[in-house]
Amino acid sequence: MSASVILQTVSFLIAAMALMFSLWQARSAANQSREAAKQASAAAYSVKQAAAQTLLHHGTDFAFQGLAGNPQLLAWFLGSRGMPAGTHDVHQRYMFIWVRLDVHQASFRAARQNALDQEEWEEWLRTIEMDVQLPEFPTVWKCVKNLYSGAFVQLIDKMLGGAGEPALATELIRDVASQEVERRSRNS
Repeated sequence: MSASVILQTVSFLIAAMALMFSLWQARSAANQSREAAKQASAAAYSVKQAAAQTLLHHGTDFAFQGLAGNPQLLAWFLGSRGMPAGTHDVHQRYMFIWVRLDVHQASFRAARQNALDQEEWEEWLRTIEMDVQLPEFPTVWKCVKNLYSGAFVQLIDKMLGGAGEPALATELIRDVASQEVERRSRNS
């Protein structure tokens, strides 16, 4: 074998190894890019969740700190939102239900974003069902339902049975939970 054939063979092997190394580097770079995109998406989701939580806490904290201890201000505030006049105790119950609605919608959104597992979501639906059965709930809901997302309004309206009265929620909970599982599986 001549020196030129050996040199060509060695050169070919080195070029092949360089090409393989280059392919490996490109694959590693692609994997790193995918991972960076996942991390950026997770960070964006975290910022979005933090903003939603801040908004929720700001609203609920204001309601309790600024309104609950001031009967005249609470009566004015609720009246400006269309709620009927009542005693201070009644107004506090209205405000409590309204704050609970904010918490329920936050939980509903978390479930829709797969931040709650199925069991947690079903448990929270039972909590919503109990709140919907409060005597003051339909009054508050009628006045504030336009402040909530369409999907959440549909959920509460179903629980109220469309007539402003609490529906039998056991079947509804199963129905909504199974719809949520279907939606999650389609989005996965």
